[in-house]
Amino acid sequence: MVRYRLVRLPEEVYKKYYGIKMKMEQDIGSPLSMPKVFNALVDPNYNPDLIEINLGKLRDISRKRRWM
Repeated sequence: MVRYRLVRLPEEVYKKYYGIKMKMEQDIGSPLSMPKVFNALVDPNYNPDLIEINLGKLRDISRKRRWM
């Protein structure tokens, strides 16, 4: 069972992450949802050093289906 939570962000925080999202989409050439962006940034499997994300792993995230 998948559970969702609605989280409110201050507008400046949302804009910051939206900018990151747009840069990621330009790098890989496919759309990303905000939860995938957050997971890419905080999950140590994708971003172990908290500085840069491997483009191959970012492409994998973009191809994963939400329900899988």
